[in-house]
Amino acid sequence: MSLERRKKKDRRNAHLKAAIYGLFLGRRKSPRRTSDKINGYIIVDYIEPKLVVFVIIPFIFSILDALFTLWLLTKGGIELNPIMEVLIDINPVLFFISKFLLTSLGILMILLFRYFKIFGYIHVRHLLYGVLGLYVWLIMYELYLIL
Repeated sequence: MSLERRKKKDRRNAHLKAAIYGLFLGRRKSPRRTSDKINGYIIVDYIEPKLVVFVIIPFIFSILDALFTLWLLTKGGIELNPIMEVLIDINPVLFFISKFLLTSLGILMILLFRYFKIFGYIHVRHLLYGVLGLYVWLIMYELYLIL
């Protein structure tokens, strides 16, 4: 006779549900189980204050990029991204909203899976640093074009 009496599905396998819940009501700062640490598949609720800066700045830079792009287009510039070019042709507001939503989705995914490892040794959270670096370069380039 089995001692196992649980009938519900193991809630530890519901990573996405827990992550979405944790973004708004989170309190877990680190993995609790040794097996979670070993496997490297960790989603925790708490967002470190240092990491918040690396999340907010790309949002601000994304908005600046959209505004600078629209301004440069009025001065004769061209949009190099063909998808964004189509959105600008349809409606500049649609371009602005789409750009912000795509950036938000990308940063949210990086944030949710920040403790996962790519290729077994690179933490996903390090992608935030790369995103920030690319945006710094892009904003500097656009300011160069404007000035």
